[in-house]
Amino acid sequence: MSLEGAPAGGLDRAGLAAMQGAWSTTGEDNSARLTVRLLSTLRWAGLAGQALGVTALALWLGPETVHLSACLAAITAGFAGNLLTLNMLGGARGLTHGEASGHIAFDILETVLVLALTGGGGNPFILALIAPVALAAATLPPRPLVGLATLASLGMIGLAFTVAPLPGIGAAPPLSYRAAGAAAGKAGGGLVGGGVRGTV
Repeated sequence: MSLEGAPAGGLDRAGLAAMQGAWSTTGEDNSARLTVRLLSTLRWAGLAGQALGVTALALWLGPETVHLSACLAAITAGFAGNLLTLNMLGGARGLTHGEASGHIAFDILETVLVLALTGGGGNPFILALIAPVALAAATLPPRPLVGLATLASLGMIGLAFTVAPLPGIGAAPPLSYRAAGAAAGKAGGGLVGGGVRGTV
């Protein structure tokens, strides 16, 4: 049987090229390389979720219960940063590991700020900090991954000691509850990050 019509090596090169529109691979560490388009898409989704959640709580419980102005300022900074990144770098450009680390660190700090304004470690959405760690595990080599995971862990520890009333309750949850939330976030981040890293 003739193999002249078969793709070289049995691979669909057109399909591989399409996949590389979102990911490109490095030859050094077998990790995927993050593109501006993928980063911005994930950031839009995260910021939209934050904006919808904060706005819904403000409409339901009152703007003063969620520090609405401060929360929206932090979220707006994220939107502005995303627009600036797209305008300066373009969507198809691949980010270096240093650039990707900086952007993911910004996302971690922005999320920590919004969580600190809406209940600190008592906010169940503290688990949202798992997302940037999972992204780092999928796209970065070990050294920056460890740095970003450490930053997220420090953010969770700081949130555990942030005394802020939970929206709708009017009182800060006890330290044991906040510490348990931070511990759950750290454990979840470790499990998800390790699992993602093992599949890359």
